[in-house]
Amino acid sequence: MILILRLNGDAQKKRDNRESDDIDESTFKSLISAILGLDIKPRIVADVVLCVTIHHAKGIDNKITNPNRIYSVIYSVKTGEEFSTTETEGFPDPVWNYKECIPFGSLKKTSRFLILDVVRVHNKSDPGSSTGMVLVGSAAIAVPMKLNRKITRRVALLKKPLGGGQNRFVEGHLAVSMEVKKIKIRYY
Repeated sequence: MILILRLNGDAQKKRDNRESDDIDESTFKSLISAILGLDIKPRIVADVVLCVTIHHAKGIDNKITNPNRIYSVIYSVKTGEEFSTTETEGFPDPVWNYKECIPFGSLKKTSRFLILDVVRVHNKSDPGSSTGMVLVGSAAIAVPMKLNRKITRRVALLKKPLGGGQNRFVEGHLAVSMEVKKIKIRYY
């Protein structure tokens, strides 16, 4: 179905003076209401999100190895719901400054820890893996349980020894900020 809207002279003049073809929310609502003959009211839902900023890492890899390495951070508060930063070079101190707000759900029902895995990607000198990623180090940080309280932490990354075994050792640190916020989402 093709829909053609005709603008009267005043509306056309307003449109011609605008920098883009974007329309504001009230104009959109008016157009849809006129077309469909409905009174559309938004449904507002409050949701809790965890805003995570992955700043940078320090000393995360053996300094003798190949300096052309690409890193990413995979993080989650719930198993099966992983998020990741963009990939970046920066041996041995990559910088991301990557910020994302992720769904957090109820403060009482959600995990109280943010799990962080720094991974090395796309490196041909690493032993093969099914995902193309090699774990560089892991950390877990307690999530702030109060709304609008921002915390910034420098956390030690734990690494498994190359030969395997249960003992882990610290190699490098990751700088991370977190804040739990309540936001309003409008659905039409």
